[in-house]
Amino acid sequence: MQKYMNILTNTPLFQGISESEILPMLKCLSVSIKNYSKGEYLLRSGDKVQTIGMILSGQALIINDDVWGNRNIITELSSGMLYGEIKALDSLRGGDKVLISEGCTHHRQCDDIGTVKIPRWLKEYTGKELIIETSSGTEFPDDLGSYKMIIHCGGCMLNEREMKYRISCAQDQGIPIANYGMVIAYIHGILKRSLSPFPEIEKLL
Repeated sequence: MQKYMNILTNTPLFQGISESEILPMLKCLSVSIKNYSKGEYLLRSGDKVQTIGMILSGQALIINDDVWGNRNIITELSSGMLYGEIKALDSLRGGDKVLISEGCTHHRQCDDIGTVKIPRWLKEYTGKELIIETSSGTEFPDDLGSYKMIIHCGGCMLNEREMKYRISCAQDQGIPIANYGMVIAYIHGILKRSLSPFPEIEKLL
């Protein structure tokens, strides 16, 4: 991994971490390097993702082949960029910290969605004891480095600028972020079922 150190130190995932600290971390995380040939798939729709990947050299494309055989390029990944982070739910481990954030300060109900239901569903889905932290209203941590994932509400009480800022903060620090609806639909198997009539869209999962 030493030859990729320049890439690693310049990614948000390892921001502020020295080279001498990164190597032991990679060993602890059981990081491995995989080589792919041109035209080979890194992941396919339906693959169960247990880890998050990083492009160390070359480029990769996220593509969608529609029912007419047309290939559409969704985005391009280059060195230092992550992939598979949307499936971060599948890689959560016991003791991992998850931030559940809401933009409003509504009165909490006995079975509140953000503080009760989603934490319960996360535990049922992962089978792990997770550390759940919550924020609401204008509260949103500047330092997100301790979290393995952020689950945010739809942001109906926030303006567009604030919501984009929060998403940008997560992306800049290399932390996966998803919204309530996507997470709930994903962990209950609703998302994949609802998209099954549209295979060209389902492939994006």
